[in-house]
Amino acid sequence: MFRSFQVKLVVFFAGLLALVQVVTFLAVNTATSKNVIAQTKDQLQYANRIFTKQISQRGELLAEKARILAADFGSREALTSDDPETVKSALYNLGARVESDRTLLVSLDHTITIDSGANKKSPQLFPFPDLLTKAENNGSYSQIWCFRKIHLSDVL
Repeated sequence: MFRSFQVKLVVFFAGLLALVQVVTFLAVNTATSKNVIAQTKDQLQYANRIFTKQISQRGELLAEKARILAADFGSREALTSDDPETVKSALYNLGARVESDRTLLVSLDHTITIDSGANKKSPQLFPFPDLLTKAENNGSYSQIWCFRKIHLSDVL
C-alpha cells in the first residue's frame, strides 16, 4: 500500500500529530472540567454561607420586630379583644408593621384562629406544631418553611 518511504513518513507524522492532538484535547478537557467543578463548588459554598447569614439576620430582625410589637400595649389589647374584626384588623396591622405578607394568630391549643391569607372562617390546626413547641421552649423561634409551595419565614 505505502511503497514510498516519503509516504510512510508523512502518514506516520500525520497519525502522530492526530494522536498528540487527541491526547492534548483529553488532558485539557479533563483539567478544565475539574477546575470548573471545583470553582462551582466553591462558589456554591460561598453563596450558601452568605444566604444562610442573610436568612439568620432576617430571622433575628423579624424576631426583634415581633418582640417589640408583642410588648406594645395597644397591639396586645386589640389582639385579645372579644371583637373578631378588631382582632383581624390588629393582626393585619401587625403583619404590615413587620412587612409580612401573611400573619397567623395561633391559639394555645395550636389552632389557627385568624389567618390573614385565608378566607376560611373555621379554625384549623397549625400545620407545624413542632415550631410552636420550639417557640414555647425557647421563648421565641424563627425559621424558613414551605407552606403550600410558598417559602415563608416565620417568627413565633
